[in-house]
Amino acid sequence: MIRSLAGYAVTAATLVTGGGLALVAAQAPAYAGGFSTVYSCDVPMLGSTTVVLDGWLSSPGQTAVTRPTGVRLHLSRLAVNAPVPIGSWSASAWINVGGAENTAFRVAGAGGYVPVGQPIRGDLTGDWTPAVGGTDTLSVGRLKITTNSPAIGTVTARCVPNDQSAAETLAVLPSYHPGWSGPIVPPYAGWARPVAPYRPSWRGPLA
Repeated sequence: MIRSLAGYAVTAATLVTGGGLALVAAQAPAYAGGFSTVYSCDVPMLGSTTVVLDGWLSSPGQTAVTRPTGVRLHLSRLAVNAPVPIGSWSASAWINVGGAENTAFRVAGAGGYVPVGQPIRGDLTGDWTPAVGGTDTLSVGRLKITTNSPAIGTVTARCVPNDQSAAETLAVLPSYHPGWSGPIVPPYAGWARPVAPYRPSWRGPLA
């Protein structure tokens, strides 16, 4: 419950001004894609404000059809610049999939205490199970960030991207069958010569 409407408005404003909703890219692991996206954020009492989101998205780089695949959106620095300590926070984002499939899935994360003036750090994680083989592109879509403070209660910012820049590529192989050591491989068509037929009066195939 909001204890102070004035304090609520001040904290809401700091979500989208000053340091703003800024995710500063850190060193990314293998199979991670960096991105920079302009977002329009809706904050109660303030309306719509434009911010820029920088960060990186990581995946295994390769998976198979019907295999649950983990994806991580790393928040190395989320500078909300709250005027009071944050008791806890939570965030979620939709990861948009394009290419072989057109769908979306959700990643989420949460954290605890954040001192005054300090950024939020953490990871948003989730799983996606591909249904079609091929190459997919992943991009960060809608974003929701909620902060909770004993002093002023809960403040939530909801943001949508102004564009859909791909942040990561994921190769999806055909599904594995039980007992097989690899994906289905199509027959090779490039033989040097066709298989010769047998005839009853011959001892072997035609040379």
